[in-house]
Amino acid sequence: MKKETSTVSFRLDSHYIGKLQQQAEKHGISIHEQARRTVIDDLDDRKGEETLEQLSALKGEVTKIQSLEKSVVDLRADLAEAVDWIIKRLSSQK
Repeated sequence: MKKETSTVSFRLDSHYIGKLQQQAEKHGISIHEQARRTVIDDLDDRKGEETLEQLSALKGEVTKIQSLEKSVVDLRADLAEAVDWIIKRLSSQK
């Protein structure tokens, strides 16, 4: 079953027509299709959802980096302790 559609038309000043044209060219579509997609995306708030997904992914990456940072700090401490132990052993053998 086909959804019922309606035509929507509105005017834009040259500044916004230029921006719309740039986006349309970037996506390889007509200015009319770009306007349609822009309105639909805004109404569906897809960009907001994408941003939230990206933020969630970034949080995961930050958590991984923090874990790696802690591991590096722990390894440095272990290495420093091992070097001290080796120096003490070598010094005691003299």
